[in-house]
Amino acid sequence: MTTLDVVVEAHASSDRVLQVPLGVDDAARAAWIAEATDRIRPATAHWGEAGEVLVPAVVERATELVQPEDVLVLQLWPEAVPVAGVVRVSVHESPGVDAVRAELLGHDGDVVTALGEARMGVGWEWFHSQEVDDVAIMGWQAAFADERVLVVVTLEPTLAMLLPALLDDVRVLARDLALAIGGEPWQGADLGDPGLSHGGEEWTVRA
Repeated sequence: MTTLDVVVEAHASSDRVLQVPLGVDDAARAAWIAEATDRIRPATAHWGEAGEVLVPAVVERATELVQPEDVLVLQLWPEAVPVAGVVRVSVHESPGVDAVRAELLGHDGDVVTALGEARMGVGWEWFHSQEVDDVAIMGWQAAFADERVLVVVTLEPTLAMLLPALLDDVRVLARDLALAIGGEPWQGADLGDPGLSHGGEEWTVRA
C-alpha cells in the first residue's frame, strides 16, 4: 500500500480524542507528548491525583503503539472511567475477499459479527483476548476489504472490565471512517453475515 495515495478521514470529538502523529522524529514526538498532555488535562479531571503521573505516561504509550502500516492513530479518553484507548487504522494489500472471509471464519471461538452502516461498507468485527498475570485483557478489531485493499481498525487490548467504556465510541469511529485512495473514495465489498466464529486471537494481516 505504500505506492498508493491513502487519505483517511474521521469525524471525532476533539475534546476527548488525540490524533497521534505518524512518522515523526524523537524531538517532534516529545513535543507532541507535552502538548497533548496539556490539551487532554481537562478531560482527565476524574483521574484524580494519580492522573498527574498517569496521563503523560498514557499519552506517551500511544506513540509507542504506532505501526508502519497505520494511516490514522487516535487515542480516545472516555468520560466515564479513567482509561484511554488507542485505535489504529491500517491499510494492507488484500488477499481477496474470499480469502479474508476464510481467514476470519477459519477458527473456532469468539463470534465474528457484521459491522454495517459504515461509510467503508459492510465489514466484520471480532474480539481477541488473553490473560496477562491472571488479568483478562481484551481488544477489538474490524475489517473492510475488496479484492485490492484491506482496512483493519484495531482497538489495542485493555482490561476486559474497561472495554465497554470504549466500545461504543470505537464502533462509531469505525462506521464514520472514510478512505480515499488515489483521490477516489474507497468502499469495501459487502462481507455479508459471517454467522460463524473466530478463534479469539488477533488476526495477522498482510503488510
